Amino acid sequence: MYKRQGWNRTQKAASDVTYTAKDGSIELSAKQGLKTEELLPHWQRFEQDFHGTPGYQKIKLERATYAGNPAVVWEFTFLQGGQPWHGRQLGFEKGGRTYQISVWYADSVQTTALDVYQNVKESFRTA
Repeated sequence: MYKRQGWNRTQKAASDVTYTAKDGSIELSAKQGLKTEELLPHWQRFEQDFHGTPGYQKIKLERATYAGNPAVVWEFTFLQGGQPWHGRQLGFEKGGRTYQISVWYADSVQTTALDVYQNVKESFRTA
């Protein structure tokens, strides 16, 4: 996914990998799974679970396309450790599988985080 010196890689499962910037200000994640339901209703339920997150505010949660595939984009803000953070998540389906590419970042590093996120989305390949 994203290889850069100073990033820590955590693999929770073969289909769930996270990279965290050395200073902890950016976190990238990629996941895959079997498609079990339509994307938007699934993400809407997931978004409901975030309503208790400190400082949570939804910016958007909407249908989209990614590389010609049905997708959902979710963007939001929240507080982490009392500091403002931002989240952007892309979920899409292809060939009976779902994929998720996510970035969470401190507002102070937005430009860097969005550049990295764009790079990951452009270079992401499905199995």
